[in-house]
Amino acid sequence: MINIQKLKDFKHDLERHDLYFKEQNENVAILNKSNKKLIDKIKVFLNKIKISNSLLKTHRIHVDELKQLVIKFNSKTKEKINQDIQRNKKKYEHYFNEISDLIDRIDVNIEKFFDNVFKTISGVYFGIIGIMIFTLSTVLSVVIYLSIDPNYSIYTNWISDLGIGPGGAKWIFNIGWMISSLILLFFHTFEIRELKNKGVKNNIIKFMVIFSISLSSGIFLVGFVPLDRGFSHTIAALIYFIGGFGFFSLYGIIILMISRMSKIYSIIAFITALSYILYFLSPVIVPFTSSFGITITFLEWFTLFTELSMMLVILSNSINEHYLRRRIQREKLKMINIKNLILFAEKFIKKMKNN
Repeated sequence: MINIQKLKDFKHDLERHDLYFKEQNENVAILNKSNKKLIDKIKVFLNKIKISNSLLKTHRIHVDELKQLVIKFNSKTKEKINQDIQRNKKKYEHYFNEISDLIDRIDVNIEKFFDNVFKTISGVYFGIIGIMIFTLSTVLSVVIYLSIDPNYSIYTNWISDLGIGPGGAKWIFNIGWMISSLILLFFHTFEIRELKNKGVKNNIIKFMVIFSISLSSGIFLVGFVPLDRGFSHTIAALIYFIGGFGFFSLYGIIILMISRMSKIYSIIAFITALSYILYFLSPVIVPFTSSFGITITFLEWFTLFTELSMMLVILSNSINEHYLRRRIQREKLKMINIKNLILFAEKFIKKMKNN
């Protein structure tokens, strides 16, 4: 006999399994739906990748085209720049040549001017007159200053104090220095031309010209811009001292290069240049030398004394060469006259014989 209870249990198990399979089918359906959505998303993503790849290819094409354009532009730009450079180079070369020609013409005209001046008046006389005015104006202004204020001293007063001195001291000093600077410029030019004639190189001569202009300009400006003008006067004095140091230093070097000139001139020139160096270093030196009475103002006056001494040495050498040159010229003229007289006598004797 069949057990009814077992049948019931079996039926119950079948119903439970059927329910389980239904749930599994539902889960499978849900999973299929989600997989389908995922597949759809993957397809969309793949489409986007394809679109991106196509865009990237297009972008690369555009980049290559842009590179080509940049290369063409650069080549054209370089070519244009080179053309502009060549054009400007030619233009500036033309301007430079014109300026060079102008400078050469000015140089030739200046040479002609000084040739005419020194043919009329020897440069020696410019030296004599210039140094005389320079020295007398300084000495007279010191004398006038001392007559009014006996406290004036080279140990406590600057040279430039004379330019603002009492009475007529300032007028004599300032006017004397301005006039002497112009005359001394002619003397320095004469000296430089003499050195050039002795075979000194043009490069050294050019520096000599620059320093001589600086020295003469400085002397003029010290008188033109007195001490009470402040910083302007300081600049004027600096131009003067730099010009003096450069001029006399080069003069000493040149004398060493010229074998036939006495080396004593060179020694004096170097002593003069050394006095400028001592004055430049006076803020360092004076604290150690003040106990011996060597002050900054004294060192400034010392440079003036050595400068005057050197100018007198140069002048004496120029005077000796001037008179030696004139003596040689006179001897040549005598020889020419004697030759002419002999030729005239020979012609006269021949004529008398023929008669």
